[in-house]
Amino acid sequence: MNRNLSRNLRGARGLETGRCLAEALETRWRSYREELRGCRKHFSEEGVHELRVAARRLMSQLVLLSCGVRSTPIEKARRILKRRSAALGELRDTHVQLAAIAGQTARFPELTVIHDWLQRRERRLAKSAAKRVRGFQTRKLERWVRAIMQDLRSPNRGSRDQRRLTVAVLRATAKA
Repeated sequence: MNRNLSRNLRGARGLETGRCLAEALETRWRSYREELRGCRKHFSEEGVHELRVAARRLMSQLVLLSCGVRSTPIEKARRILKRRSAALGELRDTHVQLAAIAGQTARFPELTVIHDWLQRRERRLAKSAAKRVRGFQTRKLERWVRAIMQDLRSPNRGSRDQRRLTVAVLRATAKA
């Protein structure tokens, strides 16, 4: 296990576990919001990929937190992110397939038919996905993420809760 993570979670440098995890969640949330904004502004292959990566990272953070924090918003937020990532999955798969075939068409001309079909499919899926991305609402999601961060930073968390949280997160990290 990463020694720095372990040290930070145990409270080194005055950071308590909950605050440390809340800061990490806030960083992931900001990253997700930036990628969503970027994808809305300039919808592209790279933008879709980066948005999906940011969503997966945020989901991973939420899964890690669910091991030590009993909070309904965690599961709700994770489900929304999973649905949003899945909504872009077909388009991303098409991008990957196009990239794989593009370099092979000179050597195998019969792939041109598949390549053309994939390009048409990409245009259709991109149009639909761009509309979906523009429609992604973040108010509820942000409210839930903020509630989780507030719960993690709560001064009501006693030292016993902090220790339980630390142990749960260390266990989950080691298991992963």
